[in-house]
Amino acid sequence: NDAQRLPPTVSHNEVLRLFQQQRYEQAFAAALHRFEWGDEGLHTPLGHMFRKGLGTQRDLSRARQHFELAAERGDANGQYQLAEMLRLGEGGGLDKKAACRWYRQAQHLNDDAGYQAAMCALDANRLSTAKRQLHKLATAGHAPASHRLVSLFRQYGSDDNQMSAAYEQALNAWMRKQYKQAQLL
Repeated sequence: NDAQRLPPTVSHNEVLRLFQQQRYEQAFAAALHRFEWGDEGLHTPLGHMFRKGLGTQRDLSRARQHFELAAERGDANGQYQLAEMLRLGEGGGLDKKAACRWYRQAQHLNDDAGYQAAMCALDANRLSTAKRQLHKLATAGHAPASHRLVSLFRQYGSDDNQMSAAYEQALNAWMRKQYKQAQLL
């Protein structure tokens, strides 16, 4: 295609804007063109588009490759997405150890990455690390972390009965709130 041989006319930021506006076909074509011209900063949006089939055919292998390149460049969203694909075995083999490594890298991105990092610590029998990470998330209002922390306290006990009781109360309050919201529907 002669157009692909010409330098890109759509800027990097414009590609991101097209992606955010859900104009995926345009975003994909422009991102791919910029990538072919050496723009290494669009791996995460390309990974999303390949993973979900947005503006292109769904291709989990190519999605994983782009997320891996983004992750290696230090992109926290790329790290989280790669971890998800590794954990689920999408686009290649299942690799929970590598997934955990990327979750730990991305845990500053969002609570879900932090929660998965805590679950990895729990799977590796690093109970105190898991409790500490879950405590941080629970105090920030992450309901699954609160629930899991209460379960850990019930299963293993706690040196701090006040903390355990506080999480029981927080979880019960959250459950009452969910119940009330369900009744309004």
